[in-house]
Amino acid sequence: SSVDQQLKTLELAQVLKLKEITNKISQQQQKIQSDSMEWLAAQNDFSIKSEQLKRQKALYDSGLVSLLQLEQRNQAYQDALAKKTSAGIKFNVAKQELSRLHLEWNGAQQEYLEKISKTDADRYQVISQIATGEGEIAKLQNQYMNYSVRSGQYFLLAPQDGQLINAQRQGINE
Repeated sequence: SSVDQQLKTLELAQVLKLKEITNKISQQQQKIQSDSMEWLAAQNDFSIKSEQLKRQKALYDSGLVSLLQLEQRNQAYQDALAKKTSAGIKFNVAKQELSRLHLEWNGAQQEYLEKISKTDADRYQVISQIATGEGEIAKLQNQYMNYSVRSGQYFLLAPQDGQLINAQRQGINE
């Protein structure tokens, strides 16, 4: 029936939608892994640049390097800090996107379960209506048969033609 076909279509659509979101989740997990590595590399670079800047300041304070060299180290330190901050933000955004995808998966699951349940309920309602109709048909057929049998009992037919003058004993329908 069309309701059964609709159920099959909904179930297939549910499977496809959940697979689509599952693929996005898998891709996002790989992106998180990549972003976490990038963030870790940026943290390591920042630590190195921070130590180099400390040493450069000490050398500058001792008069062994020029102000230009100190400023260049400071610039490298600022660049490393910016990369570390950017990588950290990117990593956190990727984790939030993964959480959003999990919510989307749960929402799609719930949405299709509701649609399937509603369609299934509609199917059972139709089945119930059919059974009620079949019950009414059986009742009317029984009633017809009863009326048919009763209508045949209004007259008592003799086994041969003739006229009845006197009945010896009373019988059914007499």
